[in-house]
Amino acid sequence: MNITYSFEKRPTADEIIELYDNTGLPRPTYDKERIQKMFDNSNLIVTAWDEDLLVGVSRSITDWVWACYLSDLAVRHDYKNEGIGQTTYKPDKGKSWRPINGFTFISSNSHGILSKSWI
Repeated sequence: MNITYSFEKRPTADEIIELYDNTGLPRPTYDKERIQKMFDNSNLIVTAWDEDLLVGVSRSITDWVWACYLSDLAVRHDYKNEGIGQTTYKPDKGKSWRPINGFTFISSNSHGILSKSWI
């Protein structure tokens, strides 16, 4: 398994929908236009690829100097427990995020709102 990570390579809406459906992440995958807008309006997206297969993604909004709000973190079921999720959001992995003071993960799932913060 040769996983590559990218800040520049953007997945298509179809690739995102397929990944989210695979992971069970509760997002509006029935609405391709909305998924596309979610990604178009995020300013920090890190993708993980196994050749041409999207295997992981983190989608965030940040001001690049203080805070980063992680909206989505998804890893394909067959690739879990390989450190892919951690690598897509942790500082020191390929791009310096050192100016960011902390991360907050805010998401909704079938049980309501989930929030977790770390520095």
